[in-house]
This record gives sequence, C-alpha cells and structure tokens, in this order.
Amino acid sequence: MTKQAILSSLAATMEETMACFDFDEQLLNRTNGEGKWSVRQILHHLCDSELVFLDRMKRIIAGPRQVVWAYDQDLWNSAFGYAQAPLGEKKHLFRMLRQFNMELVDKFIDKLREREFVHSEAGIRKLGEEMERISVHNRDHLHQIQIALGSAGLDTEKKPVTTKVPLWMAMTVHLLIFTFALLIPVTSFSQSQPSYARIALLKPHDGKTVDFEAGYIRHLQWHKQAGDPWVWFGWTVWSSERQRWFMYATFGHSAADFDHPVAPAEDEKDNIINVVPHATFVGNGFYEFLPGVSSGNGVPRATSRVEFITVNLKPGEGPAFEALLRKPSTAVKGEVLWYRLVSGGEAPRYIRIRTVANLEELLTTSGEQSLPDGAKGMIKSQMVEILALRPDMSLGISAQAGK
Repeated sequence: MTKQAILSSLAATMEETMACFDFDEQLLNRTNGEGKWSVRQILHHLCDSELVFLDRMKRIIAGPRQVVWAYDQDLWNSAFGYAQAPLGEKKHLFRMLRQFNMELVDKFIDKLREREFVHSEAGIRKLGEEMERISVHNRDHLHQIQIALGSAGLDTEKKPVTTKVPLWMAMTVHLLIFTFALLIPVTSFSQSQPSYARIALLKPHDGKTVDFEAGYIRHLQWHKQAGDPWVWFGWTVWSSERQRWFMYATFGHSAADFDHPVAPAEDEKDNIINVVPHATFVGNGFYEFLPGVSSGNGVPRATSRVEFITVNLKPGEGPAFEALLRKPSTAVKGEVLWYRLVSGGEAPRYIRIRTVANLEELLTTSGEQSLPDGAKGMIKSQMVEILALRPDMSLGISAQAGK
C-alpha cells in the first residue's frame, strides 16, 4: 500500500470506530455469538492494540532488528474486566493514539518501510507491513461489530471527528506510553538485562544428509504446531572442515526463558523419532551476548551468509580478551555480534557472528581485522567458517530471507 492509502484507511477506520463509542449500553453489550466478545470488549481491545502498535513502532523506528513480543489479548480482557468496564475516556484515548500512529506512518514509512524486526510469534516482519496491519486489524474488528449489531447496523454516513482532546488527556497518554514501554519485554542493543543464545551443532550420519534434513523439517513442524514462540535459525556449514554439518540457534532470550521451553517432554520425544536416527549432536551450548563490543542487538539478521568464528582461549585469558575487544580498533563494518560461552563446552570460548548479504561481500572484506591487536598470545585455537542460511530449516524466518 502507498503511504496515502495507509493514511486514508487509518483515518476512515478511526472515524467508524469513534462512532461506536457513542452506542448505548444495550448495543455495547451485544455479541455475535456465545463466547464471543461484546462490542464493549472489542472497543477496549482496540484501544489496547493501538497502544501496542504505537509502542512497537517507536521501538522499531528507534533501532533495527528489535525483538517485540506478542501480548495475550484474552488475558488482558479478563484481567481488566472489559466485559463490564465502562469505556469512560477510551474514545478520546483511541483517537489520540491513532493520530500518533498516523504521524509515525506519515513521517517514517517512506524511509523505513523495509526495516526488519522479529515478532515473538510471527518471526521476521517489516515496519511497513506492521503499519498496514493497524487498519486491517481495526477493519476486522469493525466487521465483528457489524455482525454483533445485526439489523442495528453501523451508520455509514460518517461525519469528520472533531472531538477536542483536553490537555490533561494528552499528558496522560504520554505518561501511559512511557509506562507501557517499561512493562513490555524487548531485546535491544541498549538493554540492561543480559541476553542469551542457545547454539547447537549436528553432524548428519554418512549418507544420511537427505534423511536428516527431512526429519529436522518434520521436527520443526512439531514446534510450529505446538505454538513455539521462539525464532530458530538453521544454517548449513558451507565452508569449513565441518562442511555439510548443521547448526541451529535461537537468540535474544532472558535466562529465565530457557526454563520454560515449549512442551519439553514432547519435544524430546519428537526429536528422538525424527532427528536422532540421522545425526549426532556434536555441541549444544548457552552463550551470553556481549553488547559492549558488538554492533547489533544480539539477534543476527537473516542474511544468506554468516561468517562464524569460534575462538578458544588459554585458561584465564577471558577478561583480558574482552578488555581488548572493548578498545577502539579498525573493526569490521556492518553487523558484528560477540558471545561468551556460559555452559556447554570448553571455556573460555567466544564466538563472533558477522552477517553478510552474499559471498562477494564476505570475501572482499575477509582481510579486515577480525580479532583485536594483542589477542594472538591468548588464543589456543581459532576456526573461521561460512554458514548458509536455510529458511526451510528455520522457524519464524520468512522463506524469502537471505535471498
């Protein structure tokens, strides 16, 4: 959609929604079926969603590759008693939030339409798609309201909304947005809470690569059907002594996340059926992201190629090595992410991930400094590999990623 088309749709759905807030109690309590939300609950939800969209877009605009989290709309509906809660000032709140969102669309969509972010359930998305989704989501709920009203219908002859919002309401909305931003978890470069990754390596059995890949894809389907909200990257080792091995990883988690994976017992059962017969697990480690020495937010971009460097240090050299990483240097340009092994292998170990668009970019910059001056004497061993993204063996990553 063009910018003007998005803005026109946002304006139209705003006016239609504003009219619904003026319904009497009888109409507000109507539903389109048993167990369905009432008109009142839908309007409360639309206010919540507008606030979520605003917070989400501001985060994405402020920095690339943000990880944003879905919210449980049914939980909010229940927790705040929306079935009986009066709408009060929600009409004015909805209008102001929508106007803020329209300002963001008007100012940023042409410049940042293709900016990617990671949605905790849907995977890779783009800012432009999220901006289009606001009015589409609104229109879907207006349709539900029309069904609920039945013969009462909606007044299609809409008049421009000219409600004047008091100054106190504007100040309250700004405070609400600020408070909401503090409550919603997000992974970003500036985060103060540690960010962790899980990275595993598998070696397909000789002559079983095709069977392994088919089994792993079936296992990913189990994750998808189980509602796994995590984003899982899958890479084939393309250039290395470990060619054709497979690496999978998930990034941007709190430590507590790993205590609550999706259905671990069922996950292991399906893994034993579909993956274990065709491959050997060579490694499975947990890593802490090092934001102070990285140029990124801890979640790599879904590019076609990744330069993956593993650095094993001599005992006791970890703190000195990180001190060297923090010094200004002629570091490689672009997204470069450093992680420290916490558990799952020989330590001290560090890995560096550099995302590139293609092999040309990777090879023509291979001469740039990858490790800091003075680190040579600290290193026990080092391996440089090229990984190829496998969207078909990933979860939450678009099939077009890396192309």
